[in-house]
Amino acid sequence: MKRILFFLLSVFAIQAHAGYFLEKDAAEEEQKALEIDQGFSFGAGPTATYYLGAFDLGIGGISVYRFESDFGISLDAFFGISEPIHELALAGRYYFTEGDFVDFGVGGVLLKKESEWQKAPRIFVDYGRNMKPWPRAHFALQARIRLSYLVGETLDRKEMYSTMEAYTTISGQIALVFF
Repeated sequence: MKRILFFLLSVFAIQAHAGYFLEKDAAEEEQKALEIDQGFSFGAGPTATYYLGAFDLGIGGISVYRFESDFGISLDAFFGISEPIHELALAGRYYFTEGDFVDFGVGGVLLKKESEWQKAPRIFVDYGRNMKPWPRAHFALQARIRLSYLVGETLDRKEMYSTMEAYTTISGQIALVFF
């Protein structure tokens, strides 16, 4: 009876001890992955903006400084290819999970309207996700969707006999980001 009791206690002790060490190693790996993400990151990728029934294509650049595990600041630049619309934006970023974030920001838009360059401020909110191929990777594929409101000047599309104007846009971007 003593042998069986000693054997069972030994099995439970080994099992409990083994789980402790595995959990400790997993926690250390998660902390290392978090440390990689903090600091400066940058990237670029294609952007598609939708307003007034059509898409405009462009190239967007991103730079982010993550100064805490939950907060960061981002600087974005967008250069239109199909339409002469360019933007520079600054945003505060909140990470509500390791890969998901929300940006609240303001930007300045430079657009060509009636052969003159116009400037207008823009406010926006973004939802995005960083998708890493493995936890400690130094790069990720970032997908973002932005809802924005243009203050002042409007974006327009000229068709035969009419001109349509819009203040709001929705855009999406896929970028390769390096940490």
